Amino acid sequence: MNYLLIIPLITAALAIAATFSARSSALNQYAPIFTGAITFITGLYLVATLHRTNISFGGVLRVDPLSAWMLMTVGAVGLVALGSGLRGGIDRGYSSLLNCFLAAMSLAVEADNIGVMWFAIEATTVATAYLVSMSGTKKSAEAAWKYVVIASSGIAIALLGVVIIFGASKGTTISWISLMRDHGLNQGLLRLGLSLSVLGFATKVGLFPMHSWLPDAHSQSPAPVSALMSGVLLSVALYLIVRMRLISEISLANTEIKGLLIAIGVGSIGVASLLMVRQSDIKRLLAYSSMEHMGVMAIGVAIGKDALPAVMTYILAHGLIKASLFVLAGRLVSKTGTSDISELAKSHNITGATKYLMILGLIGLLGLPPFAIFLAEVSISINGFTHGMAIFIVLSFIFALVAFSSVVRSTVQLAFGNGPDDYPSIALGIDQSLINDSITKSGSEVPSYVKTSTSKVESKQSRPSRIRIADLTVATALIAALVFPLLDASSQRAIEATLSALTGGAR
Repeated sequence: MNYLLIIPLITAALAIAATFSARSSALNQYAPIFTGAITFITGLYLVATLHRTNISFGGVLRVDPLSAWMLMTVGAVGLVALGSGLRGGIDRGYSSLLNCFLAAMSLAVEADNIGVMWFAIEATTVATAYLVSMSGTKKSAEAAWKYVVIASSGIAIALLGVVIIFGASKGTTISWISLMRDHGLNQGLLRLGLSLSVLGFATKVGLFPMHSWLPDAHSQSPAPVSALMSGVLLSVALYLIVRMRLISEISLANTEIKGLLIAIGVGSIGVASLLMVRQSDIKRLLAYSSMEHMGVMAIGVAIGKDALPAVMTYILAHGLIKASLFVLAGRLVSKTGTSDISELAKSHNITGATKYLMILGLIGLLGLPPFAIFLAEVSISINGFTHGMAIFIVLSFIFALVAFSSVVRSTVQLAFGNGPDDYPSIALGIDQSLINDSITKSGSEVPSYVKTSTSKVESKQSRPSRIRIADLTVATALIAALVFPLLDASSQRAIEATLSALTGGAR
């Protein structure tokens, strides 16, 4: 079964080779989707078969139930983002970068060596820097450069931490499984190395105070890229922090790493919630929401192994929901030419499946039951109270309420418009021409969106309704965010058993 670990990497490499040799537009579109599907199937199989054990390949790759769950998440979010958001006509460079992106994330979660993890997460920076600027606009170029500068600075800090951890092992290993079992580590160097690594990788997670790249990069990227970055890249970087946290739990660095994660977690929730209050751009709102959710997950990681199964559930559910929302937002922006929430509400282009899927996704993003995010947040909160972190949980809850109100406001706008004047009279069966004549006689100007609403609805009614594969993909993802993370109870127990086994010998 060890050979399964290289299947996602080989698939991505073959997909890249195929796109460059065949020069087919259809292949360019479907090759990344195929890579995502193979990654998901491989991860799902490993999740179903790995229980309380791990497998390795070549001394470089190692997968236990924790990393198998992450590999499955990479594939699942990749399928949603690319399967529902990728359209025909893309070039082979775009397709190849998407395959590289998926391969780098797969390598990051499968790597046993912390140095290889660092290399893989840096490879995601290289791939996504080009993807962010793919639209070719000045704003996208600025966002890409900002992303490269800030992310590379954070990754450089993480590299210094990895080197110091290597020194703490007296130059013998940086394998995470070996570090978990090595009781002769230099505790002073380990504290410093783990702290720097966590701080550096937190930059890629988009956590405070190195978060400023996140809204720009996510808002300027093509919709599938935004979906991948927000839905799973941030979580992959958080997974690296989880590995550091597990090492700290069996060392004297426990207090430092816990305190650092609490500080950046609460800070991220607070800053993101305040920035969301007056946010009018749908893609930036979703980006700040990712920052807020990552802050909650960071607090769960700070709590330790007792809360990590809930964090893993959170990662999968959030990834599926956020990828779906970015794809839907990209569809609306493409149709209307604007990402302003008020303008989108006035345009009345949010109709049919897009409208209802968007509302359902935003409800899931709010963490309302029965979505799995709700249960994950409740579990993290309970564990926080039982581990003496009540004040931080309460403070985070207050900030989260601010973010909650911002998302609710936007959801209401998108669902019902900005007010009574925004409802098209045709929805009530009234002759639009009579309304226009009345407005004209009164001396008022007929709003442009009112003038065009009749023709839009008539053209829509003249076309037969059809079920789109993209809508089915998004709907399946949102349904999965309701139930899938909770179905595989045996996998959750396997994760709990793995975490207990890894940290059971704490001294």
